[in-house]
Amino acid sequence: MKSMGIRIAAVAVLSTASVMPAWARDKQAEAAIRSIEQAIVNARSVEPVVQYFDPQIVMYDFMPPTIRGISAFIGHVEAVFAGMPSFDVRILEMSITADRELGFANSIQRVIVKDAKGSITLDAVFRNTNCYHKVNGRWLIQYEHISFPVDLQTRKAILAPEPP
Repeated sequence: MKSMGIRIAAVAVLSTASVMPAWARDKQAEAAIRSIEQAIVNARSVEPVVQYFDPQIVMYDFMPPTIRGISAFIGHVEAVFAGMPSFDVRILEMSITADRELGFANSIQRVIVKDAKGSITLDAVFRNTNCYHKVNGRWLIQYEHISFPVDLQTRKAILAPEPP
């Protein structure tokens, strides 16, 4: 009889394990990542951006070269801020999926850059994907990819101020 009880318990455990998802979304993690994404968009200096990136960051920006490591990333962000005296970035659409250890944020963003005289020098929509992992309780971006859609006939980037 004891053997029968153990078998029933084992079947119950195994049957519930098979219906549980192998990967469960974590709404708190998704909210934390959403907050980081907005903080990065709102940043106007290097330090508030860099704090969210893993030391081993790999970044594919819309301009070469591939950025590898935090030192190269810091230099890249410094150059970007130096080249944009005035800018505004807005998240137009965003999708975030995360569990307790990994997260992915995909967004469409609009950037408007103005020169020192206030004239618009760039008004573009781009795509951004950030891949996060949790390190010592903190969400860090380990991989970032920024791109513009491309017209395959002209082989030129589509910088339209409307989402693609």
